[in-house]
Amino acid sequence: MAAKRSAIDTNAIAESLKAALPDPREHIEIRQRKTGGEVAGPCPKCGGEDRFFIRSDDSFMCRQCGLKGGDRISFFQHFYNTDFIGLADRYLDVKTIQKREKARRLDKNIVKKYPYHDEDGRLLFSVIRYEEPGREKTFSQWASSDQRNMKGVRRVIFNLPAVMATDKVLIVEGEKDATKLNAMGMTATTSPMGSSNWKPEYAEYLKGKHLAILPDNDAPGKTYLNAVLKSLDGVAASVRVVRVPVGKDVSDWIQAGAAVEQIRDLINQTPVYDFKEKTAGICVPSKATLEISSSEWADAKLTPKRPGTLNRSLPWLTIPGCVRAKSWASGGTKYPKNNGS
Repeated sequence: MAAKRSAIDTNAIAESLKAALPDPREHIEIRQRKTGGEVAGPCPKCGGEDRFFIRSDDSFMCRQCGLKGGDRISFFQHFYNTDFIGLADRYLDVKTIQKREKARRLDKNIVKKYPYHDEDGRLLFSVIRYEEPGREKTFSQWASSDQRNMKGVRRVIFNLPAVMATDKVLIVEGEKDATKLNAMGMTATTSPMGSSNWKPEYAEYLKGKHLAILPDNDAPGKTYLNAVLKSLDGVAASVRVVRVPVGKDVSDWIQAGAAVEQIRDLINQTPVYDFKEKTAGICVPSKATLEISSSEWADAKLTPKRPGTLNRSLPWLTIPGCVRAKSWASGGTKYPKNNGS
């Protein structure tokens, strides 16, 4: 009993197979050459003399047995008395082709590519975001379109050239958040391969800088925050832990209408993190349902005295690493409005 073959999309390998196949004219005895590149000779199937011909486009026909086909794939299927997959097995590495076909299908579902560069701006790899049926989001990392893995590839933080060029950086949980903040004129970064993959060595890129960490308002966000803080102790010039007041993450806050001035104000109002006491400044409840516009806070209880600030009646969420702020702008370097930070 023949071994069961795995399913394969023939369209994915047809062009590769055509390129790999030899010239069918090399496999017949040519008795006659005609104009336009047509040749004639004995039929490879029935052996009929001078009644078989191959045209310049590789289509062929035998006037004796009726054998005919439209290209060299058809010719060699008849020549070897095999099917398409059998012919592919003979001339191609089918497993490799199947992997390429899977990648081709994924390419159609690509929503966004986030490139990661080294200090000099050279592309190292990209994080690819897909939309697939039945799944909220899917990510993968590529070194290039030819190397769809990360073998031997150096990992760095997102937006590294810009990070190296400034002394004030925002750290967020994901490329989407970072991209939105960068588009607003700030310098934001994140780590590749998900929120659980912050590596201690990433802190070296942030040495001596003033940092604001804006973690997601969920359990993975807390884990990410702890990993980042642990790596920055004794490395950064200052660190602020900023809790976004709306939604799960920075993108939700921006989607709700947060303007760049509001984000900068909240950062400036947040006290510097004390690594000895392990306390961070303003902690907004993760379940806050605050709605904002670009100019004011809609919730009367949280309406500030001026746009983009928080008032002293803000409720507090008691969690490890968070204490009530002693002042609205205590210590540290403020984030200027127009320096590209």
